[in-house]
Amino acid sequence: MENFCKNGKLEHKKGYDVCRNVDEHGELRYDLTLIYPTSNEILPRTFGHYHTIGYVELFEVIKGKTLVIMQKEDKNPDEIEEVYIIEAEKGQKLIVLKNFGFCNINPQEKESLLLSNWISKSVENLYQDIKDLNGFCYVAKRDVNKKIFFEKNKNYKKVPEPIKLKPKKLPKELEDLNFLSNPEKYSNLLIINNLYERI
Repeated sequence: MENFCKNGKLEHKKGYDVCRNVDEHGELRYDLTLIYPTSNEILPRTFGHYHTIGYVELFEVIKGKTLVIMQKEDKNPDEIEEVYIIEAEKGQKLIVLKNFGFCNINPQEKESLLLSNWISKSVENLYQDIKDLNGFCYVAKRDVNKKIFFEKNKNYKKVPEPIKLKPKKLPKELEDLNFLSNPEKYSNLLIINNLYERI
């Protein structure tokens, strides 16, 4: 998918590219992320990060499919309180909730994954915990039969079993994107059970 970054600033990462500041809406920023396919054992993913405390992010799958690992730290970075694996397809939107770290994974061997995201310009991405632990609490892999599985990252001391989810349709109250700038006003809506259903 050449020239996906016609506007904005292109950043080349390991296995994926990010096009930042494609568009703006008030204090919100719109980005694109392109994750390339591979048939390797370890599935390609974004590096992943946490956000400044309290903020959330909205993703939409533009092309392909994504798997998202969304994890919440307990008392220490290497102790995870909650972890979810979210499956989303083209046209579906998903929200990364406050205080969760996340990464997007391309599970496809031959097709690129293109994602868009809206996020507040006030948000700072926090990478250090993920860097120190060499990734998220699970690593997405493909076995010899091409089946995808999730292996625990041994650098973590406490890792619960993941709960698999898929996104529900966004509530109408979240369609105007104001929740990205003022998440505290929508805290009753920005919860797992309201945005996702179990697979």
